[in-house]
Amino acid sequence: MNNSVIDPAIGKPEKRNAKASVGKAVDEKVLVLVVGKVDGEVVITSLDVDHNQDDQTELTDLDLKRKQAAEKVFAENHNALKTGLSALYEVYAGRLYRTSFRTFENYCFVKSDMKRLSDEKLARAEAKYRKAKAEVEDAV
Repeated sequence: MNNSVIDPAIGKPEKRNAKASVGKAVDEKVLVLVVGKVDGEVVITSLDVDHNQDDQTELTDLDLKRKQAAEKVFAENHNALKTGLSALYEVYAGRLYRTSFRTFENYCFVKSDMKRLSDEKLARAEAKYRKAKAEVEDAV
């Protein structure tokens, strides 16, 4: 596994230590963004598939600097993210990929050089999504 990541504070690669700031081993995390439409507007919702409980431990000074830098980059780019995901949603919802690709997943791999997560991570993400979807449907 490649431990090299871009440090948002300085824009250069850094090597991550094998231990997180709270002494836990660092592993790859999965962030799932669920994109849909509500009343004609594209809505993006995050779905946390890696954390089953709240972690309220204090941030180290380094964690705080990384958080501030990441939040700054996100604030500068969140409109572009929403615009891009809205366009991607239109391709998905209208099956506009269908003449060239059998599945939307294949379309994404080719068009955006996406990589595939491990089967284990995909299964966890799918299970969490199905549970959340069932909860929403039960509430309606």
